[in-house]
Amino acid sequence: MKVKEYKKITQEIFRLLEEGIHVIDENEITVIYNEAMAHQEKMDRREVLNKPFREVFQTIDDEHSTMLSALHGGK
Repeated sequence: MKVKEYKKITQEIFRLLEEGIHVIDENEITVIYNEAMAHQEKMDRREVLNKPFREVFQTIDDEHSTMLSALHGGK
């Protein structure tokens, strides 16, 4: 299976889940942000998906960001 096909399938699965999912890549770009997460955070997916995490969530500092802690600190 090609990466593009895999990504499309996983995005569809994540779309159907009721659990909020937010995934950033090694460059801190949001690559997955499902509707459930958008609803929880009261955000529009288009404002978050494929955008730099720090640009979208400017009020969250590194110390309080679980996303950045997981990415950079392995937590």
